[in-house]
Amino acid sequence: MMSSAMIFMAMLMLVPGFDAAQSACKVGSTYHATMGHQQRWPSPNPALVAPVQVNYSYPKITYPLEGEFTGESIALTIPGSYDGGFVLSSPTDDCDWNTSTDNCFEQEQYRLARIEVRKAGQSGEGVLQALDHTLEAVLIHSQVGGSYWASVVVPFVVSNNPKFDPMFPIITGATMPTTEGQREAFVRSSAQDLDLAKFFGASTFLQYWTKLPTNCVGIEANTRQFMRSEALNLGYDTYKALLESLEHAPDTAPDTAQESAWLVNSCSVGGCTEVTAQDVSDELTSALDVESQATIELRERKTAMDTAYSDLLNGSASNATNDLSSAMDARQNLESADAEFQSASANVAELEHYYNQTQSVTFDSQKPAQKSTVVESLTNSSSTVASFAQTIDAGGASVPILITAAEAVDSGTVRDSNGAAIQASGVSSLLDVEDSSRQTDCSAFRKSPVDISSKRAIDPGSVSLELRERLQFLLGTAAMAPKLQVAASKGRLRITSSDQEAFGSLVVGSTEREISYMDIVVPGEHAIDGVVGDAEVQLVHAPLAGGDATAIAFRLEMGAHANTWVSGLIQQKNLRAGAAVVGQPLGKLHQGIGTGVQRFFRYDGTLTTTPCTKAQWLVVDEPGHISKRQFASLLRRVGGVASDGTLIMSVVKPRKRFSAGLVAFGTTRLASQMFTAPQQDTTIVLAQRRQTLSVGNLRKRRVIEM
Repeated sequence: MMSSAMIFMAMLMLVPGFDAAQSACKVGSTYHATMGHQQRWPSPNPALVAPVQVNYSYPKITYPLEGEFTGESIALTIPGSYDGGFVLSSPTDDCDWNTSTDNCFEQEQYRLARIEVRKAGQSGEGVLQALDHTLEAVLIHSQVGGSYWASVVVPFVVSNNPKFDPMFPIITGATMPTTEGQREAFVRSSAQDLDLAKFFGASTFLQYWTKLPTNCVGIEANTRQFMRSEALNLGYDTYKALLESLEHAPDTAPDTAQESAWLVNSCSVGGCTEVTAQDVSDELTSALDVESQATIELRERKTAMDTAYSDLLNGSASNATNDLSSAMDARQNLESADAEFQSASANVAELEHYYNQTQSVTFDSQKPAQKSTVVESLTNSSSTVASFAQTIDAGGASVPILITAAEAVDSGTVRDSNGAAIQASGVSSLLDVEDSSRQTDCSAFRKSPVDISSKRAIDPGSVSLELRERLQFLLGTAAMAPKLQVAASKGRLRITSSDQEAFGSLVVGSTEREISYMDIVVPGEHAIDGVVGDAEVQLVHAPLAGGDATAIAFRLEMGAHANTWVSGLIQQKNLRAGAAVVGQPLGKLHQGIGTGVQRFFRYDGTLTTTPCTKAQWLVVDEPGHISKRQFASLLRRVGGVASDGTLIMSVVKPRKRFSAGLVAFGTTRLASQMFTAPQQDTTIVLAQRRQTLSVGNLRKRRVIEM
């Protein structure tokens, strides 16, 4: 029936940090770290200064470097013969300074392997970065004699007249690539050497441990992340040239800043930075005294204000002018005292945070163990995809299957517990699988699908609960057992009906939007915090007269229980394209249809099938469920398995996901719309009848609410 390799491929999509550009690396091959996602700069804690220093040495690069536009960055490959990099040195406890210094330092050596130039993360309006900048250069290093990696992130700001532009040699004489995968030569001018030591300069760095994605599926690199504490200047001409490529890269919001980052000093031949840790306990004690005095002052000013106000109300008319003047002075004094109190309290809160950090963290306490630098087995790369045991029907017999990641990638063949290949019998022919040459890839627009970061979503409920909206559901014939037509294409089932009420309607405000069709996508397309549904059901309104579409996405995850609504579609063994199916009530698809949905995300993108119509997406947070057997059946029906039971990679390859520029939570309006007057009713409803509904009519009708 179904190859367990297919299940493995979908499980890959659940791996945090997975990128569709990654490939399955062969056992024995080496892997390398990539730049990962942009992050906010941490706020430095003056009490956290690491007991190490970075000693860097980068010979000037006097020859061209090969680079390419990856779709997200300009990536330059550093030849293996280049020996530039840095050594991280920390003092040891067994040093005898009177005899020899050989054992006085523990050292980690890192060699530069790759440079990536990218846009800085784009924060939302009104959100400030700890370090404001425009571009970033990411210097990726591999550890010499170990498995660690080091990523040095250098921020740049544009200047009309910089004294020195360290990026200028990269672009001089180069043809800037503008299409993903285009390769060009950089550092082409013999008169302009690339001096990477200038990227370090006389600056400290903020360091912490993280995991970066690699070029191999399911493998992450344990990485020391170094964030330069100060931005470097970048000439406008250099910035303009780099944008020829980077304007084609998506704008993405940065990830949340690391909470506990350590300041690290750097050294070169010219000397070292000399930042020392501050003892904030005395400073905190003084700040508490200031806050206490500000509290007393505030209370005294409040009493004076009350007295002046009473005199104004009860005084004689002849003295009214003086009483009013006194009251106004008292109010101004109270406002001044309140400002002083707020400032003092904020200072105490910051110092308390610094002090508490010093009591709870130790440098390098999160340092991971060393591991192999080559791909030993993809089963060791991630617990998520280590192996997947599944019982399927093979030739009428129930056979326990255990397929490893390496087996799935190498062959896509199902093997039983004895290692013998299984021929999947009884597999129906593929259903109208479209020729890939005729398909237009909507991902070229870089809008949909997306991986939603819930932490970066704008929640209007934090301002006022009145700005929150909810999804409610009214069902017409969709509440019964509608007659449906099902057709398959690569990776999805398209569900339509001649009954115009089979799916209900979307109602935004007082405007009806009829559900045009439904899609089941396998594996799922959208992700929330890196988690992708094993399948995804999309309810789509596509206006006949043109214009933007509206779509609701329900993610489904594999579990022990079957989904009744899905069973109604796949129970017919000889399903053919356009075949009529008696479906199950739509309310059985997802619990939110029966109870209402409050937790959902909104973003603007496109539909993921041609003609790639602009769409308002509503992605439901709470996932639904399907059984493992249903998942296997869906994969077969969308053309993921050939008649011989082998994997069709072009159908089930992991989908590319992007970062939405703006995401809202619990509302159908984005930030620019949140504080404008709402329409008559902004609740989205699956309507029972095809008619324009007023707010009053909606309230009178049977509405399934939370």
